[in-house]
Amino acid sequence: MFLSSKYLTSLGNREVMRKLNKRQLRWIIREMKRGEFSVYHIARQQGITPRYVRILMKKYGETPLYKIRVSISGRPSNPIDENERKIVLELHNKMPLGAVKMEKYHQILGIPRIPHNRIQRILTDAGLTTPLREENTEKEVGPV
Repeated sequence: MFLSSKYLTSLGNREVMRKLNKRQLRWIIREMKRGEFSVYHIARQQGITPRYVRILMKKYGETPLYKIRVSISGRPSNPIDENERKIVLELHNKMPLGAVKMEKYHQILGIPRIPHNRIQRILTDAGLTTPLREENTEKEVGPV
């Protein structure tokens, strides 16, 4: 997917950085190897900075295009240990609270802090709550 030239010119001098997928990454490397477009043009086309294009070229320049892999970004989640699971489920049986209220109740009782995200995951895995709905990435556009 390429950004339209109209959108890019509306940005002015502001830089837009976004996550690149495997296809975009391969396109950038291929175009840099061809040498037809400038680094600036490739960066504007993909919505990233020219410096980042050079970094990608340095990192993947010697790698064949079919061997380029895009790793999963983000920090890996810690596994939930049985002690945390036991504490949360016991408290939920005594007092059925939501995850955020339960986190605050833990602070009042002096129980070691368990983040509400982990509490929500424990309750969802146990089938005691409905899973949180994913936020829709595309915004609905109203009547024009």
